[in-house]
Amino acid sequence: MSFDPALDEIYTRIKDGDKVFLARAITWAESSNEAYRTKAIKLLERCSTNKSISLRIAVTGSPGVGKSTLIEALGISLIQKGFKVAVLAVDPSSTESHGSILGDKTRMSELSQQINAYVRPSPTGLELGGVNSSTRESILLCEAAGFNIIFIETVGVGQSEVEVKGMSDLFLLLLNPGGGDDLQGIKKGIIELADIIAVTKYDGNLKTSSQNAFSFIKQSVQVLKHSSRNFEPRIINISAIENYHIDELESIIFEVEKAYKSTGHFEKNRNEQNTRWFELGFQKQLFEAIRREESVQSIISNFRKKTLEANVFIPLAIEEALKEIKIKLQLK
Repeated sequence: MSFDPALDEIYTRIKDGDKVFLARAITWAESSNEAYRTKAIKLLERCSTNKSISLRIAVTGSPGVGKSTLIEALGISLIQKGFKVAVLAVDPSSTESHGSILGDKTRMSELSQQINAYVRPSPTGLELGGVNSSTRESILLCEAAGFNIIFIETVGVGQSEVEVKGMSDLFLLLLNPGGGDDLQGIKKGIIELADIIAVTKYDGNLKTSSQNAFSFIKQSVQVLKHSSRNFEPRIINISAIENYHIDELESIIFEVEKAYKSTGHFEKNRNEQNTRWFELGFQKQLFEAIRREESVQSIISNFRKKTLEANVFIPLAIEEALKEIKIKLQLK
């Protein structure tokens, strides 16, 4: 792919750590505008030559568990140790504007002001995995800008919100001290995905609840086994407000990273992520290419109108719409 001299300048600015140009590139990657997407792909091709290895950490948990508070505490601590920290905070989307509702910069104000930090709130759009479709691309752009710790903060945990696992090196699950709903996550298999589990809010009158939850989870995970590796998740209770066990959590993160690299799991995981990225990206682009066909748009529009009729059976309408599209596109 030929490279535009103007984009070459933008790439150079990104490599120099210019956060204004990094933000512009991520905006292009997130855009549905074809011209911006083309620019983003050209930049990403150039960024793919970057050989520096960052640590990608997914941070997930139910709303109010303290994800942003913890990331800010960890981020500031890591910056003080010489790291450059980027946070891709994926917000719930407005159903009206599809923009971010929460705006995580307001919840990580101290971290976002650090020279060696970059905080980027992005809407999930229509994605089910707790991340948006361009999160992988945003990670590459942040790495090209020299950020060697990448936090991906997701909107919460659910059965479908596990896609972030497929783009991170470590999966950090946060649980509320007294959260019955959180503990139900064990049954849903979410804990089996976790590399590290942190019970939050070990402070004030929640200390006892936090300790009880910690003990319960520690006993529970002993009977669970990771599907992809012989590994039991590390468990810790923390208070980001009181800075309790933050240094210990940081140490655990790097211990797990070291263990994964020594066993080859780290590299294997990255390779599998690339395969998954291709599959998802191809499916999305194929869908968009088909959907842009005028004949397909007409069929979809007609069936959308039919859904307003009281006697329409939706699953059957879907099947009939697909049949018409296959005939129109001469697919078997």
